[in-house]
Amino acid sequence: MGEEALKEGVTNLGFRDQRLAFRWVKENIRAIGGDPDKGSYGPVWLQRATSRYPGGFNTTKRPQRTYDTFSRNVPSREELAGSDSTLDCLRKAPIEEIDIGLRSSGGQSWAPVLDGDFFADYPTNQLANRRFLKIPILIGANTDEGTSVGFTRPNNNDDLRDMEWMMVPSGVKVSTGKTQEELIDGLLELYHDDQTVGIPSLDNWLYVLKPGDPFAEELGFQCLRFNAILGDYLVHYQRRWANKAWAKHGIPAMSIASTSCQMDSHLGLEWDISKSPCQVSFVFHNIDGDGYDPNPFGGTEHIAHAKAMSKTISTAWISFFNDIDPNGESRSDLFDGNE
Repeated sequence: MGEEALKEGVTNLGFRDQRLAFRWVKENIRAIGGDPDKGSYGPVWLQRATSRYPGGFNTTKRPQRTYDTFSRNVPSREELAGSDSTLDCLRKAPIEEIDIGLRSSGGQSWAPVLDGDFFADYPTNQLANRRFLKIPILIGANTDEGTSVGFTRPNNNDDLRDMEWMMVPSGVKVSTGKTQEELIDGLLELYHDDQTVGIPSLDNWLYVLKPGDPFAEELGFQCLRFNAILGDYLVHYQRRWANKAWAKHGIPAMSIASTSCQMDSHLGLEWDISKSPCQVSFVFHNIDGDGYDPNPFGGTEHIAHAKAMSKTISTAWISFFNDIDPNGESRSDLFDGNE
């Protein structure tokens, strides 16, 4: 939340909450027969901590803009936005006004902060110098992650180029030897202009976008291409990078690539997509689909395979927690590989 949070020492609270929860489990799990020496702490911070913002990892410019916009949208604190007293005043604001502020602020950049405490250094340096938590990890990601974040309307290369300036820092030539423009050109060449590929793929959505059709008008003719770029940039690259870093130092590092789908529809067009967080119902074996619309375990032919897939995924996570190995015994009621 910008400079105010840094001064108050209240940075990276979401990550600290995860650590606090993990500590609570270790302190209490023996009471239900568990082993406090076993457990897991997924490196979600790797996904978030490597996000790039104007000026580098620890810049406060973009998070500061998020904070100031949020402050202005809290009705009783609007006049204090940008002052040194906003954080204390926000703590006293009614929860209803906080909710209004969050819902009215649009896209929000709640970035990690290099505070010298939770994040002592850049993640790349910490991994290279073995200064990170050396425990086995299991990381999951969904095939169609980009569909959850590709909310803009890119129609051509110029639109994509404008969006990708956010991904590639202006001073990148110092570390790569290539200019920002050269790297973006290379990115657009790798993710070439072909509407038969992208995210979601034709495996999940049997539809090829055409200029001017309803879906292209709503989400942009290049939306599948942009989804692929964003999914790789924000999720899949981070997952692979973490797994490689752990393995390099001889620490068990496993990965789940989920293609489990959830039916979605837009403008009357239905597609099966594996987006964030559709894997949650499978991980927690929520076969009743509580809280979901539509039920990911609904349908006719699909339902038996979906339930078996959920059994497989939840079993893998339990196996990892218990034995640090997601690949447990093979059983007849687990997923048989059918789509």
